Amino acid sequence: MKLSKRAFVVLGVIFALVLGGVAVAAWLTSGTGPAQGQAVTAQNLTVTARSGPADLYPGGPAGAVYFTVSNPNPYPVTLTGVTYGAISGGAGGCTATAPNIVLAATPPATITPSLVVPASGSSDGSLAGVLSMPTTAANECQGATFLVQITVTGASS
Repeated sequence: MKLSKRAFVVLGVIFALVLGGVAVAAWLTSGTGPAQGQAVTAQNLTVTARSGPADLYPGGPAGAVYFTVSNPNPYPVTLTGVTYGAISGGAGGCTATAPNIVLAATPPATITPSLVVPASGSSDGSLAGVLSMPTTAANECQGATFLVQITVTGASS
């Protein structure tokens, strides 16, 4: 028995309707439960010395210190303050202590304007008036480089 083209088409339509009915008859379901999010752990900033203009000489005004702050965090940090202390460096007969070099300002200091360090980036900063060279500074201090240990504070911005 041969089926006509018309019979094939009719059987095809019936078959599609049956399968479609099965798909529509599928049950819907849902579920409820917790999902998790987690806060990052803040990473410490890194402070490194950078060169700036030479502005120290015996009896002159207090000079600046220059630095770069690197921020490994995935968010920007606004620096709001700095503390500083130990002086190191010098050269030959020029020690990094009085009578050659002294801290001219008493910490803590405020960075004005506030310095913003971008997420996963770095920013250069300076603090004016931190180091002073008394008139008693040794002649060997010419061209000497001095480092000041600084600690910056800030908050996410």
